[in-house]
Amino acid sequence: MNKHLLFLWIGFWIALTLAVIGLSGCAATPSAAPLTPVGKASPTSAPAAVSSPTSAPGAVKGGLKPLPPTGKVDGIPVGFTKDGHAYRGDPNAPVVMVEYSEFQCPYCRRHEHSTAPQIKETYERTGKVLHIFRDFPLEELHPQSLKAAEAARCAGEQGAEQFWRMHDLLFANAEQWIGQPNAVDTFKSYAQELKLDTSAFDDCLDHDRPGAAIDADLAAGQNLGVRGTPTFILNGYPIVGAQPFKTFQAAIDALVKGNPPPTPEPPHIPYWATAEGMSPDPNHPGYTKAGDAFKGDPDAKVIMIEFADFQCPYCRVYAVETVPRIDATYVDTGMIRVIYKHFPIPSLHPHALEAAIAAECAGQQGKFWEMHDRLFATQDAWAPQPDVEITFSRMAQEIGLDMDAYRACVENPKIADKVKRDLGDGQKVGIRGTPSFIVLKGQRGQLIRGAFPFDKFKQVLDAALTAK
Repeated sequence: MNKHLLFLWIGFWIALTLAVIGLSGCAATPSAAPLTPVGKASPTSAPAAVSSPTSAPGAVKGGLKPLPPTGKVDGIPVGFTKDGHAYRGDPNAPVVMVEYSEFQCPYCRRHEHSTAPQIKETYERTGKVLHIFRDFPLEELHPQSLKAAEAARCAGEQGAEQFWRMHDLLFANAEQWIGQPNAVDTFKSYAQELKLDTSAFDDCLDHDRPGAAIDADLAAGQNLGVRGTPTFILNGYPIVGAQPFKTFQAAIDALVKGNPPPTPEPPHIPYWATAEGMSPDPNHPGYTKAGDAFKGDPDAKVIMIEFADFQCPYCRVYAVETVPRIDATYVDTGMIRVIYKHFPIPSLHPHALEAAIAAECAGQQGKFWEMHDRLFATQDAWAPQPDVEITFSRMAQEIGLDMDAYRACVENPKIADKVKRDLGDGQKVGIRGTPSFIVLKGQRGQLIRGAFPFDKFKQVLDAALTAK
């Protein structure tokens, strides 16, 4: 295994809320980020990694060549490219920024509300950036993103000005339609508000007329290596995620001068994510050198790191329904190794910390997974109790622990510190809810958020196992 594993740019995967599949998780925005080569992008909170350009710098080829502007919005020229993509800015601008985005993605909204206005005023209005919008709806994660993209394109059938006005309304009023069963009716009300030809708009939306063009955008983005939203290609150089304005500023200023964007320093690699930290501790069987419980062949080519909370109901669903099949298919056969890290959420689950401590104390006697399984299997019984100490002690006795050692361990503040340290580890790499998983193979990684059924995990794990 690569000695460093490069921290696997975990923050980058998490920054892309981008994923293609999602299911509910405790306090999480569920998602699955695709298996992505390290170094192609960056953490949301750090300057974006700018790797080699995806095309000739500055080139606007084929269908993305801008046609003359057809009007203005807020005093900035707008129009369409040769193949019908809406643009904003001067067609002769020295920097072309192609944005792959979608209207339901929370990170896209963050960019639109905080960073996009500064780019618009500083660079689009001044003729330095031509901004081209392309659709990348992640429908399995954001089920209304496709219809929202169609709404913007249907407005665009009545002019570039109308596309950008609908674009702005969809982002500004996202809370009015996201998750609502009448979202299409809301989109149609926006068409009335914008004084569009509503019959033409409704016909376009009802018949999914822009669907083929949106599919073509998805395919084009995937061919370029786009894996999530928002992703920006500036003269061929990618910036991934809802980066702060200063990241765009540094890149655009360099490109305007004819220079490549600056390359950020590599991220710090936490010990638990290094090959050494994940290797078995010879002095503590079943644990890594970083102090995390694991199961499976230490030489397995694929590692899945799980962040979970013993009181989270979605974690229980995963543990009871999905884990047995993953174990039988992948863990017991030596194909993957699973590393467990605690992520108790006390504000939602008041006994989660105590449960994690109980599991760790069982682990001190080589029975972490036995306690893990029992805690999840009986969660419905102990979670509502006002005091779980007696219940957890009874479980410890049932799995054959030395009870004096167990009680001393529970009282040891170092055990609680370990659990809290895991929580901090997860927060530092962007884990926000449970269950969350990071699937690693060599220098590639994928984030999964949510209690997926086995078939979804099989899809991800099989892809990781066969990836070169």
